[in-house]
Amino acid sequence: MKVLLVGDYSSAHLNLYRGLMRNGISCDIVTSGDSWKKIDGNITVNSSYSGFVGKVISAIKPFYMLSKKEINNYDVIQFVNPCFLYGSAKYSRMLFNAKFKQHPNKFIMACGDCSIFWAASKKELTYGPFDDWLKFDLQRQTCNWQSDEYIEYCNYFYENMKAIIPVMHEYDVGLRNSYHSEKVLTPVPLMVCETTLTPPSQTRYQDNKLVVFHGLNRPGFKGSHYIKPAFDIVRSEAIGSKFKFVIDGKLPLAQYLELLNSASVVVDQANSYSLGMNGVYSLGLGQKVLGGAEPESLAMLNELKSPIVNIKPDIEDIAQRLRETLSEMTPEKTINEDSLEFFYKHHEAKKNSLLFLERWMQ
Repeated sequence: MKVLLVGDYSSAHLNLYRGLMRNGISCDIVTSGDSWKKIDGNITVNSSYSGFVGKVISAIKPFYMLSKKEINNYDVIQFVNPCFLYGSAKYSRMLFNAKFKQHPNKFIMACGDCSIFWAASKKELTYGPFDDWLKFDLQRQTCNWQSDEYIEYCNYFYENMKAIIPVMHEYDVGLRNSYHSEKVLTPVPLMVCETTLTPPSQTRYQDNKLVVFHGLNRPGFKGSHYIKPAFDIVRSEAIGSKFKFVIDGKLPLAQYLELLNSASVVVDQANSYSLGMNGVYSLGLGQKVLGGAEPESLAMLNELKSPIVNIKPDIEDIAQRLRETLSEMTPEKTINEDSLEFFYKHHEAKKNSLLFLERWMQ
């Protein structure tokens, strides 16, 4: 089998690519780098130039690079998102129609924002990132995904897919309550290839203190405005004096993972029912993780409980969960074996990539 993965989002496709390659599956991944994260595939289409020249090259390069590939030689094409390389619906439709539409086996990994997430998922979830992303990140009343242009394009895109494979409860619940519900397959959990991870650090200290870390990336979407005040509260208390609280991010993936590996406790995000990629990386690094672990998310994994400490978008809730977590930490135990066990059971890419093979062959 030969597979083409198109686009990436927080390295979700990169890790699937590496899992497939470890299983001997021929695979290519075409990416635009996912902004500052610099997540490159073996076919990279973004420009190294800035300004107008860079924009022109970035628009033309996908057509040029893909013209050198015989698309029909791939058995499966999977997209990461309807806007799979860049954020423009108009450009995405043009590239999709020119290069991919006629292929018979097109799938989408339901990962990241889309119009259905903003419509159907928002109705089904008790809480989510929607209002906070608009208020803190975009500072707008609405986003592109809510516009008629993007809604029409997303529906067009999903109509042209053979099937949809969600990777988180948030996307699954919306798609199953949309016009495209009959195309939704059993979800596959987000994955990280263990070759992406450096060995868990045995000396996770800064200034002789264990590190509590929160990654800064789309702070409104992730709920950083709940997490930062919770850090401030716990830092001022007796238990917090034994730990160093770090908030940092917006780094290329390789640098970010190096920073992440210095922590013993990681707070992923507060506006999500499920762990995102940052939380999955943290499990694979043997860290204690606070983030999305709602019952609906665990049900997708056929679990009733997990080592993840569930948090909600509430400052005091996060502060209390932090107090409880930090009270259990000791300087001698910086590697969390329960997190590692849960990672290898549910999120390791060599195993999970085979679940995608099963879905593609249904």
